[in-house]
Amino acid sequence: MLFFRPYFFLLFLLMAMRAHCEEDFIDLHSFVKERTQQYPLKTCKKIYLNTPPRTGSTLVYNVLRFLFENDDHKPWDGNFWNLIVKSHGDPFLRSDVIYITTIRDPVEACLSHYRVYCSKQGKILPIETLDQIVQGQQQSFKHLEKLVSNKMRVIILEYEEIVDNLGFLLAILENKFNITIDPRDKDFLQRALCKENVIRNAEKLHTFSLIDEFSLVHGSHIDRGELSKDLQELIRMEILQRLSEQPSLFQKWGYLRGLPNACK
Repeated sequence: MLFFRPYFFLLFLLMAMRAHCEEDFIDLHSFVKERTQQYPLKTCKKIYLNTPPRTGSTLVYNVLRFLFENDDHKPWDGNFWNLIVKSHGDPFLRSDVIYITTIRDPVEACLSHYRVYCSKQGKILPIETLDQIVQGQQQSFKHLEKLVSNKMRVIILEYEEIVDNLGFLLAILENKFNITIDPRDKDFLQRALCKENVIRNAEKLHTFSLIDEFSLVHGSHIDRGELSKDLQELIRMEILQRLSEQPSLFQKWGYLRGLPNACK
């Protein structure tokens, strides 16, 4: 019996660790029901989250959804009817909403977009795929310019400032929407939207083509090293070449400053 005791102890330890991990897991599909309250939208009817792809919009969407959305909100197919409407472009201008746009270094956003395209197809895609990806970033920044020039109410969030600093994002939302977030909700959001928990939510979705219809988390949502470093550098150079055709779109927001015709 003494010979078997270490084995049983190890088995017990592994089972305990697994139970602890399962207890720590937060399902983003239904996590809204765990909030202490639904926070009021005091200054608008809806929030429109209009963003370029791969700029942290899913992170922001889930924060907004947790704070403001109705308990019975509709899944992705009925997204337009919710209080929080997420899209990568909206041709209309609406005065009764607040727009939130997340922006990111367009080179890194395009690289991330290329990675998920490859994930969806299960293979490395031709360089020409970047044409469509870069055009998507350009169109999104043009739409942002349209919102600003038409004096719409716009909150601009920079990916680089919020992706690893959820507390900073929550402070901005408290200020802009005149709310005080309960410390318990802040703590819960920190645990729910940490990288490890998001990856665990994405694990059941095997490719980026699959999506959770409420959290809008995709399979392969977070980069896990699918592209080699050499390939990433090649793709960055190709992206930069394409972005340099309209650099002023991005230079106004502090990106691509090293290219000619940078804003003074």
